[in-house]
Amino acid sequence: MAEETGLRQLVLGYCLQVGALVDPPAYGIHEVLLPEEVAARWRVDPLQRFAFSSGGQDGQREVTRLHYGHALVEEIINELRQRPANAHFYINIVRLEKPGLTALIEKSFRFPNARLFSIPEAQEKAALYDIVRFNFKVNLVSDEKRELIKPVWMNLQAGFAVDGAEIERQAILERENRFPSLDRADPTWRDGSVGASPLSASVLTELMERARQAVMFELTPNLESMERRMRRFLELDRARLQAYYDDLEKDLKARAQRASGERRTTLAEKLLAVAEEREIKLADAEQKYRIQVELELINLAVISQPKIELEVNIKKRTCATERVVVWDPLLHQLDPLACDHCGQPGENLWLCEGGHLAHDDCLAPQCVDCKRTYCQLCAEKVHQCAVCDQPVCVQSLNRCKICDRETCQTHAELCHAQNGQPRRIQAKPQVQLAEALAVEESKPRAESRPTAELKTDEGKSTRKTGKQRAPARPMAAAAKKTAGRKKESGPKKVTGQAVEVYVETARPGVSAYVFNKGRQVAARHWELAEGGILVQCVCEKGWWCPANNKLYRPGGVEEIEKQILFQINQLKQEYQVPAKKISYFRESGDKSFPMYRLTLFGMWKDAEILAEARRKFDHAK
Repeated sequence: MAEETGLRQLVLGYCLQVGALVDPPAYGIHEVLLPEEVAARWRVDPLQRFAFSSGGQDGQREVTRLHYGHALVEEIINELRQRPANAHFYINIVRLEKPGLTALIEKSFRFPNARLFSIPEAQEKAALYDIVRFNFKVNLVSDEKRELIKPVWMNLQAGFAVDGAEIERQAILERENRFPSLDRADPTWRDGSVGASPLSASVLTELMERARQAVMFELTPNLESMERRMRRFLELDRARLQAYYDDLEKDLKARAQRASGERRTTLAEKLLAVAEEREIKLADAEQKYRIQVELELINLAVISQPKIELEVNIKKRTCATERVVVWDPLLHQLDPLACDHCGQPGENLWLCEGGHLAHDDCLAPQCVDCKRTYCQLCAEKVHQCAVCDQPVCVQSLNRCKICDRETCQTHAELCHAQNGQPRRIQAKPQVQLAEALAVEESKPRAESRPTAELKTDEGKSTRKTGKQRAPARPMAAAAKKTAGRKKESGPKKVTGQAVEVYVETARPGVSAYVFNKGRQVAARHWELAEGGILVQCVCEKGWWCPANNKLYRPGGVEEIEKQILFQINQLKQEYQVPAKKISYFRESGDKSFPMYRLTLFGMWKDAEILAEARRKFDHAK
């Protein structure tokens, strides 16, 4: 139904664009009166009756049933392909003022290691922003061929894909720009874009490449389903070919044993020919069921609308950066900030020492000494200790004057301790306070004091809050009881109330998030890497978390789910989460679907990939 709807919009929309008259549908049939010159160009009669469904009764009059690959559809696509940008619309009915925008921005954006501050002299201003809709024709070619029309909406100034459903639902498009005095905002994702025209051919070409990547990401579920089907067909063909050539070789070998002289030589040559033919046929089968994706740009539309900009300051103790936050008056929401490394929007963005915002996956390893955070764009500033192989940034790096090796501060004297070579030390993780998370420094102090449990004379426990005043006698008794006792120190135990587990379908990844009163307190990620199962953790322990950067040997297809579930249960026990407070979800694209239990997909269930990962893990060990 989605394919039929997309084809109907494409054909009827283009007919209206060329000046045709389109009547409302009756019984699924659209009557279209084409201009004479258009009908002559398409080599059809001016009066057409189009249907887009595969079934139904056509009636007595002739009906043209259109589908992907139809000659008329191909003619329309060829004409659209010759137009690089065939439409430019404007959204003019918006309100260019937003009271309390500064307070809304400070409330909406949160960063794990930084805080957002308003700039006193910054003023709100309006500017033109653009959404570009690219319409791609997608050909999925293998043993069978599928054709799709895939639209993708791209934010031209931010450089990432957005959901166009709300824009289509709420926007009123006009051909005239009622805000000619507004300047068009510059693209922030393109180097050297300041001063260049945002609608220039070079900018749109680079944006189209990003749109292609977004289309490929949306096609991932279709490709996985098609790949599984093609793999099954390939297995059947390989089994049929192997059986056929096994029978040929068996027959030729039996005949060669009975033959002698020149006849035996001839049969031996036939055996070699059969072996060569077997390899050729198997290679042809591999090529036959290999999926090829072809993307062709049909047309695009540029939709411009005014938005409100406000410059803010994002800073932490060691660095700061200024960003422009944008309010969308059409959708009544703030545009998300984008990661400077991958270009995709995100909520929990880290501020690195180079002034970049980056996702967790886009960060470089954290310095073992000073706990500074760098992103992949600044990865050259993170080196490796020659003794313990821990990451060390250039700020904390110690370079030996004798051997010129680089070490962390702890192992500064061990870089040439063993006959001129570094002494190999396996660093042991230590449980410390979350020094790496500077967010603790940025949190405001609570106004009320924590609750205290007091014992009355009768021995009953009474819980008093900081706002109540406890009786003098229990407090004096408590002070006397604790007098002279050594004050205990150490990190505060963090507990959770619920765990949410998300299983990715596009790649072999599983993420578990621990929540306490709606606030995320820990996140742990398992990914099937080349040499095993890589575990990464972001929690209150910081870089020294025992579970962080660990590599485990993967089990078989039947054991892998139990292996991941065992580690999830360990995380649950670590944060004292009840067993019934664990939820499982399957991530497909930008949507999540609940699951009753942990279920892995894709590469997690590929026996060959798991065996190769175990082999590399054993070899590295």
